[in-house]
Amino acid sequence: MTPTNDELIAEAMTEEAPLLPLLHRIHERDGYLSEEALRSVSKGLRIPIADLFGTITFYHHFARDPGGFEAPRVCTGPICCLKGAHDLVAQLDGATGMPCSGRCDEPIPVIRGSQTFVGLSASQLTLGDTPVPPAKVGDY
Repeated sequence: MTPTNDELIAEAMTEEAPLLPLLHRIHERDGYLSEEALRSVSKGLRIPIADLFGTITFYHHFARDPGGFEAPRVCTGPICCLKGAHDLVAQLDGATGMPCSGRCDEPIPVIRGSQTFVGLSASQLTLGDTPVPPAKVGDY
């Protein structure tokens, strides 16, 4: 049986620092952090909702919308912007920018699901999503 928000909060209250583990458990259960879940966490842990939003927008591991992890998220921190991050966001279908991912020593990181890709062009990232290789056209 899937645990409720209240059950997850009660379980988290036994931990010394419950917030991040609780947010991860809810995210794993639902695939994103809903407004309802965040309000439950705010009430259960007695943390202002504004502080929760500050936390979840700082960490790029949390999606706020259903399916939010399926769309490519491109780091648009200052270093990545200088390397062309906004162009990459524009070229990738459905991509969104995200705050600095903390990987400034690598080419622009793109996170999709639980995978991180670095140093790939938009066409390489798009081709990587194709489950079957493209057909070879021509005479054999």
